[in-house]
Amino acid sequence: MTRTQIIKAAETNDAVAFLALAEQASLAPTIIDQDNIMDANDGYLNVIVNGLARGEALLFVDGEFSGL
Repeated sequence: MTRTQIIKAAETNDAVAFLALAEQASLAPTIIDQDNIMDANDGYLNVIVNGLARGEALLFVDGEFSGL
């Protein structure tokens, strides 16, 4: 997946669905910070995936993509 495709996937999926998609696409999602370990759609979630530039992370707040 390209960087643009990754961002589009983050914009169109909630956090849980994005993590599943990233895993299925072999993007090696790595959660670097998470507010609620029981539910990725509750609170905030910072995740890095293969395909993003070094130092970039995706931020989800209450399941919705908030930005890089």
